Amino acid sequence: MEPVKLILGSVDGQLIFYTVLALVPNLLLMLWAMARLSREVRLLKAKLDMTEADIGLLDQSISSLTTEFQAIRKIENEANAAGPRTASAKTAGRPE
Repeated sequence: MEPVKLILGSVDGQLIFYTVLALVPNLLLMLWAMARLSREVRLLKAKLDMTEADIGLLDQSISSLTTEFQAIRKIENEANAAGPRTASAKTAGRPE
């Protein structure tokens, strides 16, 4: 109990006032920095969401192209299976 009385006896109101006064600018600076970081985090999250949406659209486009190319390859394979056309058949009716 004696050390507590010694500490409280040496601390006066003026010392507490100046200590708090010295800490207020630092507190305000920290709050400002946190608000700014929070805003930047929100902006980065929005950019990330847009990037993910773009990646989704690219994935859909690639899937569509793959489907179209598969259809084209299927048609080509069926044409090749039916028999290759000769050069004379390809150019029949055309003057050389």
